[in-house]
Amino acid sequence: MKTRLITRPTKQKDGFPYPPFAEYRMRHNVANDMLRVVKWAAKAKDENFKHVFALQTRPLIALIFACSAIEGYTNFVGQSVLPDWLEFSKGQTPDQKRRPGFKDKINRIYDKLAKKVSFDSGIFHDVCNLFEIRGYLMHPSVDERTLTGTAPPADILEMIGEDYPPAEVASLADEFRKTILQDSEVRDFELTRRFEEKINAP
Repeated sequence: MKTRLITRPTKQKDGFPYPPFAEYRMRHNVANDMLRVVKWAAKAKDENFKHVFALQTRPLIALIFACSAIEGYTNFVGQSVLPDWLEFSKGQTPDQKRRPGFKDKINRIYDKLAKKVSFDSGIFHDVCNLFEIRGYLMHPSVDERTLTGTAPPADILEMIGEDYPPAEVASLADEFRKTILQDSEVRDFELTRRFEEKINAP
């Protein structure tokens, strides 16, 4: 199993006349791409979506990618405002006994910003609920339910589809992005590339 990605040249051609040999530098905000996927899932017409995935997977895909986008933006802002963010996010700073969860990361960022943050209501409360639901998908176990009523109980996938439609999830992820960027005064970005042409190839 691979433990890390090996950097290699892109196969995507954008028409720019790059030199035959250069040193390239790229900075890529993966969280921005995750958010784009969520928006695509939210906007996809049902009849088109069925050609690629079972329709029932649409809210699940949106929810998983929304949480990835939210976590990505949390790490993006954390790296921007805290020099020890990478060690902290891995649970490697001297005061840590475990890897931080989402709330730990948000608290760390807002402590640094000297701003109050609440998980009792608002965007951070809603996002915490979203992460809890993601846990059912990413760490599944046998789902046993008992219900007295007019029909058998809905399974977790059906309930997620009803309670977290893609458009709502996309809106939530985008609201989180705007909030954390505005509060931190960190400028958003998608991707930057630069290069320095080399005269002599090795």
